[in-house]
Amino acid sequence: MPNARFHLTLFGAVELHAPSGDVVTPRLRKSRALLAYLALSGGRRIERAALEQLLWADRAPRQARDSLKQSLSDIRRAFGDASPCPLRTQGGAVHLSMDRITVDAMQGEVVNAPQLLEGIDIDSVAFKGWLAQQRRALDPAHSNGGPVAAIDETWRSTPRRFTIEIAASCGANGAPPDPCQSAVKGLMTMTRDCLVRGLDQTGFFEPVIAGSVGSAAPPDLRLTANAYVIGNDVMISLAVTRMDRGTPVWGWLENITLPIRDSSRIYTLIARSIEQLCDAVWKENQKSPFAATKGPALAALNAIRLISRLTPENIAAAEVALNDAMDGSTAPSLYAWRAYLTAYQLEKNSGANLDGLRDIALHYSAHAMEMDCNSPLTRALVAHVYGFVLKDCDRAHELLGPVRGLVGQNAMLADTVSLAHFYAGRYDEAGAHAQLAGKLGRWNPMQYAFTTVLSASQLMLGKFDDAILNGKRALAQHPPGIGFQYEPTLRTLAAAYSFAGRKTEGRAAIDVLERQTGTDTNETMKDLPDTLFPNPDVFHRVRDGIRGLGL
Repeated sequence: MPNARFHLTLFGAVELHAPSGDVVTPRLRKSRALLAYLALSGGRRIERAALEQLLWADRAPRQARDSLKQSLSDIRRAFGDASPCPLRTQGGAVHLSMDRITVDAMQGEVVNAPQLLEGIDIDSVAFKGWLAQQRRALDPAHSNGGPVAAIDETWRSTPRRFTIEIAASCGANGAPPDPCQSAVKGLMTMTRDCLVRGLDQTGFFEPVIAGSVGSAAPPDLRLTANAYVIGNDVMISLAVTRMDRGTPVWGWLENITLPIRDSSRIYTLIARSIEQLCDAVWKENQKSPFAATKGPALAALNAIRLISRLTPENIAAAEVALNDAMDGSTAPSLYAWRAYLTAYQLEKNSGANLDGLRDIALHYSAHAMEMDCNSPLTRALVAHVYGFVLKDCDRAHELLGPVRGLVGQNAMLADTVSLAHFYAGRYDEAGAHAQLAGKLGRWNPMQYAFTTVLSASQLMLGKFDDAILNGKRALAQHPPGIGFQYEPTLRTLAAAYSFAGRKTEGRAAIDVLERQTGTDTNETMKDLPDTLFPNPDVFHRVRDGIRGLGL
């Protein structure tokens, strides 16, 4: 029975039933918890780092990885010889194939049902927080439509994404010459995994590895990665084609070159290539829309990417895109992202039109919370707005309270919690959560902002060399080819250089900042009420550092 389904019972005790009716529940308690979490994620790919934080945050990283592997093996054994296995670990991320399994908690309201995951007692703050959210979402008194209401997604009604088939090989004949064969093959395995994870996390693409079991429908796009050895370097050619009835109708090509035995830059290079591919595919889709890919959610995704690109033109375009998306959808997260945009508008305007921007932020924040107060993403974005734009840190903490237990699952939530600690002067906690945000959001277009909070936390702790290192990392994480850099990164880096006695480099950072903004830094940093610092101690530390440069 190749199409027969497993059935997972989550109300009451967790039980997995094979298509034959036999009970095949995973043996380990955390395996059952993990299976439930994946099932209620509705087939969404979850990064391993998030799963490790969910269930094994109290263990060392290596132990957490090993424990996750053990639980995944336990779940895989429960599914037996089912082909294909409903548990997918393609490209490092983990998800369930929901066409192979039914879940009682996702089949509509159940009257007088037992408690969700009854008897599952996991000593993990993150898991307990997630479970409380799920139980609340399934409570008829609070539910907005079942467990998916509490799952952190970019939008509620997701369109079909662009399917992209990925194939990776070595050289024109598939085999690089010795003695570098092993090194190049290892590099191509990393390249393939980076492409799968990175493309998936853009929200635009649904990556599938060529030759794997998947949908019978042909992909929208095909990506071929080929490695060619040139002396001591390897050139990785990324070629994307769009097919129509078997005929190529559009193409995109990008070449990456790096030393054969130095794979450390592959993540950054692939991330930049993915950013460029997103731009190219978006423009092509605007001219000649792909089947079933139009809609407000894709417009919203493009707006989020535009926000991260920092230029005034992109910020203005993001506002237009979000407004257009809201005209075609009532998804609460759209209103939360529109409120979040005001933080970048405030930064770009150097505090000008403050009252007008705060009115806009308050309007969209209130609307998002009225529509769905359960969503962790909505709460994270709105809390960011209250902390930075509205300067109401008490309200920000209040908003984060119900979802703090989920901080190990989403980069934007970890970032907002990091900022809440930062504004309150808890710099160790701020740095730890900023590191978590960076780990969870390796492919998130806002990653440079996460790393900037880490750098600023280290500046406040007097760890100036570390602050410089992470400030430079943040600059390297900026979207490619835009010529703009995040103003908080430049200010933090300049102050850190000053305190470290590297004044020439600090002045260079300020020079970039002033050319970019067209303002005098000494003037903008003159008085706290006219600046963008919710924490006065941070303002004074940065101002003292910049003054020490002798501008």
